[in-house]
Amino acid sequence: MLYLEDRNWPNEPTNYSLVSIDLANQETTTIHLEMPHPQNPLIGSAANAFTHHYTSAGLYVLFGGLAVFHLRHKPAGAYFPAIISVLLTAAAYLMSILFNWTYQTITIALGPLIIELAVCSILFCLFAFYLQRHRY
Repeated sequence: MLYLEDRNWPNEPTNYSLVSIDLANQETTTIHLEMPHPQNPLIGSAANAFTHHYTSAGLYVLFGGLAVFHLRHKPAGAYFPAIISVLLTAAAYLMSILFNWTYQTITIALGPLIIELAVCSILFCLFAFYLQRHRY
C-alpha cells in the first residue's frame, strides 16, 4: 500500500514523502521520487507546446475556419461547423453540470474547455456570416 506522509507541524511548509507499507510484516519504506534532468530539453518543450491550450484552440480555429471556408457555397453549409461547435460546447457544459456530484474536479477540468469552445463557436459564426454576406 502507498500513502503520502507529512510529518511537519501545521504552521511549517509541507514536505511530503511517498511511503510504501508491506501489509504482511508492517514494514515501511520511503520511496524517493527524484527524477534525473533531461539530456535534451527540446523534446519536453515541444511536447508542452503541442499540448498547450492556446495551441489546441488555435488548431481548432484553423480547422473550423477551413471547414467553414470549404462549405461556404452550400446554403447553410458555412454554419455547419459553428453548429457542431455549439453542440460540443453544450455537451461539455452539460457534463460539467450533470456529473458534478460524482466527479467534483470535472468542472475545473472542463471550465477552460467550455470557454474556448464558446469563443471558437462565436468566431465560426462570425466567419460564416462574413463569407455568406460577401459571397467569396
